[in-house]
Amino acid sequence: MSVFPSANLVSRALRRDAGIIPVPRSRFGYHVSGGGDFPVVIGVQCSHSPEQFPDSDVRRASDLHGHLSHHGWELDPIDPEWPVAIKVRRVPGAAEARAAAEAHNG
Repeated sequence: MSVFPSANLVSRALRRDAGIIPVPRSRFGYHVSGGGDFPVVIGVQCSHSPEQFPDSDVRRASDLHGHLSHHGWELDPIDPEWPVAIKVRRVPGAAEARAAAEAHNG
């Protein structure tokens, strides 16, 4: 049995909890990869900037990390060496995510 969620599960939950539809790596947007024996990585590449980690993508990753955490997702802290990637350890079920969001919003 896999220790971490699958990329498919994370993609569906990302749409459910954040309204984000992941795209293939060949397009700009949010990418999901990995799973199984390793944490799934949500990569943020929305900017067309030639910089390695544009500020706007770093902000988007940070904002998404906070949003998903409030919905009960278990995430690794953002790595300063790779600030546009979010590593997912566990995704809550729909009811658990709703309850976590309601508890956070008061």
